[in-house]
Amino acid sequence: MRAPPSQEYVITRKGRRMPVHTPRLAGCACKACWARRWWTPERRAARGDELRRQYADGRRSWSPDANLKRSSHWQTEHDAMLRAMLGHHDIGTIAARLSAAFGYPRTESAVTHRIKRLGLFILDHRPYTTGEVARMLGMSRNNLLETWVRPGRLEGARRRGGQHGMLTYSRAVLESFVRVHAESLNLARIRDEGLRLVARAALRGRQGLGTVEVEMLTGVSHQVQSDLYARGQVPSARRVRRFGGGRGGCWLIDRADVETVRRLADARADAIARQRDARRDPSSGRYLSTLAGAR
Repeated sequence: MRAPPSQEYVITRKGRRMPVHTPRLAGCACKACWARRWWTPERRAARGDELRRQYADGRRSWSPDANLKRSSHWQTEHDAMLRAMLGHHDIGTIAARLSAAFGYPRTESAVTHRIKRLGLFILDHRPYTTGEVARMLGMSRNNLLETWVRPGRLEGARRRGGQHGMLTYSRAVLESFVRVHAESLNLARIRDEGLRLVARAALRGRQGLGTVEVEMLTGVSHQVQSDLYARGQVPSARRVRRFGGGRGGCWLIDRADVETVRRLADARADAIARQRDARRDPSSGRYLSTLAGAR
């Protein structure tokens, strides 16, 4: 014959025994079973009558925004201070400063829960390190330092950390950098979706063509193109540091100036041909400089 069930218990974090629900036990002492046995229909009716008398006499009141008036509720100024410190301090420091500023104790769990409720992401607010920026832009850390940081094209704020400190970059600085040097970056290698959208928006309508692309469209060699660009004959020509463009960078022009390059190259070829014809002997067809050297 099976023995009758006995009450089951668990040990709490404070070392106390807490009863848990035990199936097939009529006198289960868990909280749910105890409340079910305690709140009989008579006691529920008596409690309801008492609450109605309290509301009628004015001893109890109800307000839809009663919780908003509590000192523990997050106010607008609390959220503003939290947003300002997020990314610049750790959770413990934020909780301590909020408690000191508003006089209500804020725990680290409360701050973490509020950050999630506000839909904030710490990585969107804290500054990025050099390695993180390099991965976001799709390049190596040494390439970022040699090409952009040390020449002063990308300026970061130095913070404590490591032997000589570390450079950090805010989101606003990175977006400004991408917006200015969008043509110098490889759009296909940018891993961060937000920075890729900024670069694509910056390149809209002004994405340049390199010397290789122009040579494929016009047949003009890159040496002739570089000479035309260096002389300033193509208004949109600009020299930028581009991914894979070498140490000296490369030339870029707008697509609208492709016909200008073809026209200038043809004019240049005609001028060279006229000069060569002017030096040619009409009778023998040999160049005058060659005849003078033979004499």
